[in-house]
Amino acid sequence: MMNKEELERFNELSQKALKDIATENELLEYKQLLLIWNDSIEFNFHRDPKRSGSK
Repeated sequence: MMNKEELERFNELSQKALKDIATENELLEYKQLLLIWNDSIEFNFHRDPKRSGSK
């Protein structure tokens, strides 16, 4: 899961990427953080009883 600092950095880098001002290293860092974000979302999705059909 992402911690607060990673989430803040992810947001900062996503803004730079959208504005097309991110460096190559920043884009690589963004990609790594995006993988962490996706893993967190998938983990939470599978743990959420409302999403899994459980009552």
